[in-house]
Amino acid sequence: MKFPSFFADAEESFGDAEYIIVGAPYEDASPSFREGTQSAPDAIREASWNFETYNLFNHMDLQDIKVHDFGNIDDLESLRKLVKRALENKKKIITIGGSHSITPHVVLPISISYPHMGVLVMDAHLDYRDTYQGNPASHACAIRRISEIVGIDHVAVIGIRSGCKEEKIKSEADGLSYYTPCDVTRLSIKRILKKLDFDHVYLSIDMDAVDPSYAPGVSTPEPFGLCATDVLQIIRKIAPRVIGMDIMEVCPSYDTGNTAILAAKFIREYITWNNKN
Repeated sequence: MKFPSFFADAEESFGDAEYIIVGAPYEDASPSFREGTQSAPDAIREASWNFETYNLFNHMDLQDIKVHDFGNIDDLESLRKLVKRALENKKKIITIGGSHSITPHVVLPISISYPHMGVLVMDAHLDYRDTYQGNPASHACAIRRISEIVGIDHVAVIGIRSGCKEEKIKSEADGLSYYTPCDVTRLSIKRILKKLDFDHVYLSIDMDAVDPSYAPGVSTPEPFGLCATDVLQIIRKIAPRVIGMDIMEVCPSYDTGNTAILAAKFIREYITWNNKN
């Protein structure tokens, strides 16, 4: 069946919309274990047509919320300009990647408008290298670059279960707050989110934070991850404070369709839970 090329229920004009969805089909120059994230924005858009517009759990209907799908932007400079334009017009940006190396380019203009914001990242990997294969803008450096933009005390990472020895030592020396999936089980999500005691939070979801049994189609799958409902509970609790979000690292060529469906659902959950407040 042929579906429209835009995200489901995102038919509002840019001017009237409260949420702007943009695809960033940018693949990192430093290769991952798997390649193909440039196809993710359109795969997630197609998956978004799977769902009812009404959310049974918060009684919000996406048909009643003004969302615009801007389409895809291939270069990072244009993406930064769009984020700035969205902010100037009091809109919230939702970016569909693409490589996780995109996220610092979105965080930077948002941090100018919200200088005291926090950043919550869900990721399997520390991504705290200073460079990877000679590239400081690699996906393997994403969390380090984010922390340099907003300050290490404004960043928390959930889902960590992989990293090299050097970045573990450096991240802990710098004071990065990170939590493993076991920490999520052992501690309450509410307790973990207390670290981000900020009025405004940016949310970045690298889909490899989710266990590959739920999300097999990612660039760098890592076993023993978060379950899908862990991520859902985190989104529900923090959504009222979230001023923008992204979904990164879906790799459709390795997907059964489940990963794209889950990514699309996370976006829809964020919009309805954010709009409820």
